Amino acid sequence: MYLRMRTPFAVAPAAMLLCPLLLVACASPDAGRTGVAPAVEAVLDRQALQRGSWEVYAIGDWRLDAETLPRIAFGSAGQVGGQMGCNRFLGRYRLDAEGALSLDDMRLTHHICAGPVMYQEGVLLNWLRDAWRSRLTDDGELLIYSGQRRDPIRLRPAPDGG
Repeated sequence: MYLRMRTPFAVAPAAMLLCPLLLVACASPDAGRTGVAPAVEAVLDRQALQRGSWEVYAIGDWRLDAETLPRIAFGSAGQVGGQMGCNRFLGRYRLDAEGALSLDDMRLTHHICAGPVMYQEGVLLNWLRDAWRSRLTDDGELLIYSGQRRDPIRLRPAPDGG
């Protein structure tokens, strides 16, 4: 017994023309991207990193609530610290000449806060622990790349600089 499928001849050529277009669209580096437009990036140096505190406004493609933006400051002796939204944190960082950034020995205070803020803190802390590269954009933003994630943590200079 043979099973025979019938395909209208008009559909087959149309499908053959559309398949490559769909594959190109799916392969585009910006396909499905909901984040911020890409900017020109430069290797980050210690002086730029230490110029004041930074405000985290996005983790990957997740824009944070403006009321609970975490702040991070990098010190000259390799210390890092700041406010995660509810809890404060301290740790150490290393930055090499190629912009490789690593954070370790991270310690947090243990305050209990509203669920969304605690979730934000947990996600940010995990991403920071996996940090491996940093860049400075042409418009002064700090990008911290984490693990195998495509989109970085995005930071901008804090409005009050400190």
